[in-house]
Amino acid sequence: MKKYPQSSKELLLRFRDISEQGLYYQYLKRGLMKRIVSDDLISVGLKDSPTGTRAEFRSKMIKKFGDKVKEVGWAYLGLEFEESFLSLSMPDPAGVDEELLLMLR
Repeated sequence: MKKYPQSSKELLLRFRDISEQGLYYQYLKRGLMKRIVSDDLISVGLKDSPTGTRAEFRSKMIKKFGDKVKEVGWAYLGLEFEESFLSLSMPDPAGVDEELLLMLR
């Protein structure tokens, strides 16, 4: 591993590495990065999506439809029902229709 990244693309790739060898933890150990979220809060976030977001909607759809969910992305879901395929687009992170969320509760 190089000591310093040669390009911004390499820097981004190395920062996304969430292992102990990734840039985040290297910078944290050197005092170059400030941690703003605790491990406890991260654990909560892994279990509970933020209310009213497409993340909450995705989570509820996966819990409700499980094996029918065939594709998942940041802004879409693809579900397969017998011989038909339903693709749901969610372009706005905070704009999921509240009625849809209520139907999934």
